[in-house]
Amino acid sequence: MQTHACLSTTQACEVSDVDDGSKTLSVNIKRDEEAGLINNKKENHKFKFAHIFPATTQQEEVFEAVARPVLDQALAGYNGTIFAYGQTGSGKTFTITGGAERYEDRGIIPRSLSYLFNRYVEVSAAFPAMVK
Repeated sequence: MQTHACLSTTQACEVSDVDDGSKTLSVNIKRDEEAGLINNKKENHKFKFAHIFPATTQQEEVFEAVARPVLDQALAGYNGTIFAYGQTGSGKTFTITGGAERYEDRGIIPRSLSYLFNRYVEVSAAFPAMVK
């Protein structure tokens, strides 16, 4: 299983360090000083990912790094799942479905369908007796 991250920050936390070499992401959860409560919660967290995408990453790059390997493995007979998880407003729907205004903003689903149909055409042309 591979886990990929796309970065975006919120008011409640900040990304303190991204080590692209080790694919490690450090996040600091901001302490609410104004609440006046004792807060013994862990503030610093480290996560390891197969790939870390900056928020400016294009849809094509996400597809090539995340979805295409899963599709190729599925075509080879293996199970595959692409799962988007994150907080509200972090871009999950845009990553999966894409934007409606520009063709370049197509998400993982429309790119995957296009890729699968193109592969079907390639295979059926190369092996017409095997593809029905």
